[in-house]
Amino acid sequence: MNSARGHSTFVSTISASEQPSEDFSAHEATLLGMTTRQEFIDYCNKLDISLPRQKAMIEFFRLKQKNLDFAKELKDYRNDIIAYMNDWDDVGTTARQPQTNVDSELTPPPQPTVAEEVPQGPMQHFILTPKGVEKGFDAWNDMLKAMENLGFIPADEHGLYLDLLGVNHSLSTYRPLTQKVHFHRGYRILALWIGLMMGKDVYGSVRIQPLGEREPRDVRFQCPELIMAPGGHQWKLLQKSMLVNVKDEACPIVSTRSLTEARTNLVDTETALSIFRCLMPLGCRHK
Repeated sequence: MNSARGHSTFVSTISASEQPSEDFSAHEATLLGMTTRQEFIDYCNKLDISLPRQKAMIEFFRLKQKNLDFAKELKDYRNDIIAYMNDWDDVGTTARQPQTNVDSELTPPPQPTVAEEVPQGPMQHFILTPKGVEKGFDAWNDMLKAMENLGFIPADEHGLYLDLLGVNHSLSTYRPLTQKVHFHRGYRILALWIGLMMGKDVYGSVRIQPLGEREPRDVRFQCPELIMAPGGHQWKLLQKSMLVNVKDEACPIVSTRSLTEARTNLVDTETALSIFRCLMPLGCRHK
């Protein structure tokens, strides 16, 4: 990430009543590493963020900026968005519409049916947290290779997984994800793997004999928060970007309930331990 070039705070004339209500904290690590207006625009284009949401995002982060040049560019861009929106003849009508209609632009489009599974343009991907960036490209590479060796993910989709997890976006050459990736296991194991990388305690304890200790004991495994999803919608992101195995067939994730309600504690101990070991290069440890 590029470092900030100045130390002044981005000061705006927005009143307290104009503060955006939407939480954009999932974008914070990426935005605070930017230094130019074009980087911000490219990022929003990749994630298909609408102009009203871009304006709200700028307002959300205005007091967090330390790079004065970038802050001024963002302020100018925000003013350009406002001017563009005011140019439309129907902007007054839109502003008077019921709130439910206005809010609909800020919500994701309806989920595609199985018959509409052909991706339309780049799909969203995870974003590395500062901890995830700190681990470095090699550690992420090693983790994915370990998952491939276990047969959880196909080796020929290694690069796609680097795109999906946000590794290439932060640490290498970014390529938009334009096709769904395959996960060769079911919902529970996928939810366990992703949940651990998000820093969640999603499994419980397992009985093992830790290295250097005489007796087995119950331990819990925990990873630092390594990835985050734009807007905190990790399950919707997976639904749009992955296929899972159901009865030995690659299937789309029709409903996010399959992931949010997955009983990860029912994953057998041997499988859970194998995933923990894959994640150790990224700082997963027992306690």
